[in-house]
Amino acid sequence: MLVNDGIDANYFSELSLYQELLLVLSERASAELSRPNSALETTQVARWFGLNPPLATGASRGEVAKTLRQLKSTLNTVGINVKYATLKERDRGTLGSALPPQWGNYTISGAEKLLVDTGGKFVFTANSALLALPPINTDANTANWGQSCFANFIHEMTHAFLNTDDVEDNTGQSMYGPAAHLAWVANGGAKLNDRYTHARQCSTLEVASNWGFFVEDLMTTSEREAVSAKVLASRKTGWSAKLREEANRLLGVRAPVRI
Repeated sequence: MLVNDGIDANYFSELSLYQELLLVLSERASAELSRPNSALETTQVARWFGLNPPLATGASRGEVAKTLRQLKSTLNTVGINVKYATLKERDRGTLGSALPPQWGNYTISGAEKLLVDTGGKFVFTANSALLALPPINTDANTANWGQSCFANFIHEMTHAFLNTDDVEDNTGQSMYGPAAHLAWVANGGAKLNDRYTHARQCSTLEVASNWGFFVEDLMTTSEREAVSAKVLASRKTGWSAKLREEANRLLGVRAPVRI
């Protein structure tokens, strides 16, 4: 669960809403995917991960359901400290980062054992650039989506709890945004290099952005519109003047977004 480690209370409240959405959607989708002939298998799973078969690097509905249950269980039982990036760390182009304890990534039981044995912490560092994004994508057509706060929150949680990576495309460019990921899967979903070390060949299930877009896509358009309206109203009335000023400044001067 999220633990406030010194960020604005209203901003933390928004992140907590995303956490609750992630928990609810994970439960709903894992239950649906446990049924034979689930409609999600041929829609959202096929769209963001590709199906195996026919794709050797794709996913089965069982794999996706199991991973969603793991993410939900871990987020419910393991604390993750939420803090601001320091002034030195801040970057208009960086949204945030989530890290497991410095000793590495572990399974659920391993993570809990690590926390007991060493006092290590999971940490989500929020950068103010995240405030410049819309809360959630409301367009009914996923091909028109951009990056959202909710998808990026999910993206970062999977870095911390599922050991996902960011990847480079076949030209060596970092892969960002829904359109690039949709095209990757549609073109066969061949494994790609992780962005930082090039030591790992990642399948569609091992890429953080795929999970962010997939979970966001589990919501109906009306659900996304309702959440967006709620968050935008809260931002307008609840954020401190300082927080609104920083968000407005970032909205006016946007650099290419890096996750």
